[in-house]
Amino acid sequence: MRSLRAVLAAALALLLLLPATAQAERWTSPDPRGDVEGWHFDPDPEPCGTVTDLDGSAEVNSDITRVTVRHGRRPVEVTVRFRDLVHALEQSVWIHFRTPRAGWRLSVYRWEETPGKFDTFVFLGRDPKGRGPGEADDCGSSVISWIGDGCRVQRRVHLAEDYLRVSVPRRCLRDPRWVRVAVRAHQWVDPDDPADESSSSFSDEWDGGTRLSRWLPPFGPRVRVAARR
Repeated sequence: MRSLRAVLAAALALLLLLPATAQAERWTSPDPRGDVEGWHFDPDPEPCGTVTDLDGSAEVNSDITRVTVRHGRRPVEVTVRFRDLVHALEQSVWIHFRTPRAGWRLSVYRWEETPGKFDTFVFLGRDPKGRGPGEADDCGSSVISWIGDGCRVQRRVHLAEDYLRVSVPRRCLRDPRWVRVAVRAHQWVDPDDPADESSSSFSDEWDGGTRLSRWLPPFGPRVRVAARR
């Protein structure tokens, strides 16, 4: 009996020591509520204007609460849940993928096409070989280019249940053995006066993972492809 207990204790210790990156098929993780960051931009003084911090804790439309990744034999499915998706507010969600070979960014834009009518646009872009933004201008702004990768991505925005779900064919990601995912959500608020050039923006990212670069959100662990059955 003592020997059996020793073997079980050793097995349990081994399981506890296994790295968290050895996930299989599915991974999910919560994100704190009320951690949205905000900024206000005023074009004065020229040429760079003024940026001040805003309290974004009350912003629910861009507040990520959970991220789930399912790595199936055909699609990679990512579900992003929010505190409260507001129908009347526009939103942009960036989902970054890392694989053994390369990286991609999936941009999902929900915008008001005509008064009261919203549409969703999806763009999958190839990471430009890990390069970061270009050289910053005199105001500290820089640009990074993403190469479009024609691929049919399914998406669903469920306002009643406060989630966005995308399904990316694995072939579009070059059939990877594993994927790592990072998520960031954005919301822009323009003033009612069209002549007013100021604006406010709010942003939240899934936190708690590993930063693979200084300009991208933290990435979760490797999620391996489902085994063949």
